[in-house]
Amino acid sequence: MSEKNAPVTTALFESERYTRVQSTLDHISELFDCQVYVEDSGGRLLYTSAGNKPDAWRSGFAPFSTPTHANAQELLGKWQTNMQIYRLQKVVLSEGEERILLPLAYQGNVFAIVHYVARAGTGLLQHFLDQEFAKAVSDKIYIVVIGSINIIRKRYLPIESVSGFLEVLRGLDEHRGRTYQVAYIDFGGVDPQQFSSSVVDYASVAMRHTKDIAKRLVGLYREAGQHGDERFATKQSGEPRFYLLHRREDLLQTVILIVHDSGSALDPLEARLTGEVGDLLEVQMGLSPLFTNVEEMGDRIEQAQRILEFGRHNGDEKLVFSEHDLGFDAFVWQLFNTQQARAYAGAALRPLERHPELMQTLETYLGNDGNVTKTAEQLVVDRRTITYRLERITNLLGRPMSSMETRVLLFLALKAQKRL
Repeated sequence: MSEKNAPVTTALFESERYTRVQSTLDHISELFDCQVYVEDSGGRLLYTSAGNKPDAWRSGFAPFSTPTHANAQELLGKWQTNMQIYRLQKVVLSEGEERILLPLAYQGNVFAIVHYVARAGTGLLQHFLDQEFAKAVSDKIYIVVIGSINIIRKRYLPIESVSGFLEVLRGLDEHRGRTYQVAYIDFGGVDPQQFSSSVVDYASVAMRHTKDIAKRLVGLYREAGQHGDERFATKQSGEPRFYLLHRREDLLQTVILIVHDSGSALDPLEARLTGEVGDLLEVQMGLSPLFTNVEEMGDRIEQAQRILEFGRHNGDEKLVFSEHDLGFDAFVWQLFNTQQARAYAGAALRPLERHPELMQTLETYLGNDGNVTKTAEQLVVDRRTITYRLERITNLLGRPMSSMETRVLLFLALKAQKRL
C-alpha cells in the first residue's frame, strides 16, 4: 500500500467512529472530496454519504430509488459482466466527472456496487489504483454494511405483528398514561420475489433508514426542550421515545411509533414539520392523529397507511400527509373506525355487489348531488334509464332513494368502502 493511503486505511479500521455505515461513507467522502453511495446489483440505492447532489447516474438519493440515467439497465448489465472483486472500474458518464466503481461480494457473487464520484481532476483515481488500498476500503464497507444488516435484523425484525408490538410496549410500561402518534413509511412497492436469493436483507435496510428518520423526528421535540431517545434506552420524564415495527407482509413498509408522557405539552408531528422537510425525510410519510388508547394501535397504523395512500393517489408530491390532507375523508374514517361500523356500511351496500352497473349509477348519482340529468350525461345514457336504475336500487336496498337519510347513509357507506 502506498504511503499516501496508509493513514486513511488506519483511520477507517482503528477509529471507533467508523464502525457504522453512515460514518464510514461520510468519512471517505470527506477524505477524497467525493460522493459515495452503495447500490444493489439492480441499481437500487441502499446507502449514501450525506449531502449528495444529483449526478450523471441518478437525480435523487431516496432509499431504494433507482438510477435515472437513460441507459441504466444496459450499463448495469455491462458493469456486472466486467466486475471483478477488488478491481475498480473507471466509468465516464459525463464530462467533468470522475467515477469509480468497486464491487461488494459474498462468496464470489457481487451483491452491491459502490460508486465513488468526484469532480474531474481531484485525483480520486490515483488513490484507488493502489489495489491494496482499494481492497482495504472495500473490505471496510463490506464489514459495516453486513454488520448493520445483522444488528438491525436482530434488534427490530423479531416483532412480526401488531399484537407482538403491543406486548413489547406492555413489557416496557408504555401501554398506559401515554400519548401516541403513528408514522407510516413506504419506501416503494416491490416484488419480494425479486430479492429472494439476494445477500441483502432489504427489510433490515429499510428499518435502518426508518430508525434514522425516527431520530430526526424525535429531534424536533428535543429542540423545544424535550429529548428524544432510542428504543430501549432509559426513559426520563417528558422525553418522547420511538419504537419501530416492520410490516412483515410489505417488504419496504415500516412504522414509527412516537410515545409521549401524557403530562407533556404536545404538538402532533405535522405541527413541527413545517416548511421544507427534505433534510428530515427522503420518502413520503403518513401520520395518524394523536391517540391515548394503545389498543387502537392496529387501527391507527391502518389509518396512517391510508392517509399516505390518499396523498399519493391525489398526485401530491409533498412528503408528509396527515388527516388534515383528507378533508371529508378524515370524518368518514372517524365515523367508521370500528369493526362494527364498517360491517354496517358493508351490509348497506351488499345487495348491489352483484350489480356493478347499479353500484356505478348510485355512486355517480350521489356524486352529482342527486341530479338525474348530470348523472345521465356522465354515464352517457338517457334520464329514463337512470330513473329505472334508481327504482331497482330502491327495491334491492329496501330504502327509498328519495329520502335524504338514505342518500347520506349510502354516500358514507360508499366512502367507507372505497377509502377505508
